[in-house]
Amino acid sequence: MCIRDSSKAGAGGEDLTRAKFQEQYDVQNMSNQQLIGTTKDLIKKQDQHIDTLAGTVSNLKGIGRNIGEELDLHNKLLTDLDAGVDKNTQKMEKTQGRLQDFMKKTNTNCLYIIILVEVLILILLLAI
Repeated sequence: MCIRDSSKAGAGGEDLTRAKFQEQYDVQNMSNQQLIGTTKDLIKKQDQHIDTLAGTVSNLKGIGRNIGEELDLHNKLLTDLDAGVDKNTQKMEKTQGRLQDFMKKTNTNCLYIIILVEVLILILLLAI
């Protein structure tokens, strides 16, 4: 087990982590068997923490994969939507062009005459 604090490495001081370990477990008064047992317990706890971290990392990997798949799906949907919008925009522009051509071809005087004729027909129908 490595009990080093890289921030304290260098000239002269006792390793902080080692001092805490010695304080917490009173290693000076332990027999070799007790020290080995304590070390094995610490390694077991470390392994449990590492297993927990591995599970968490695995979960995060799955979540990341799901997010990636969801992004791919949304990207495809947005691409399809964009294509649909472009298609409908072209149709609208074509329809507007045809409407403008119709408006140019149609004489406004002709429209006034048609409206007048329809009003006269309506009056005749109401009078009968």
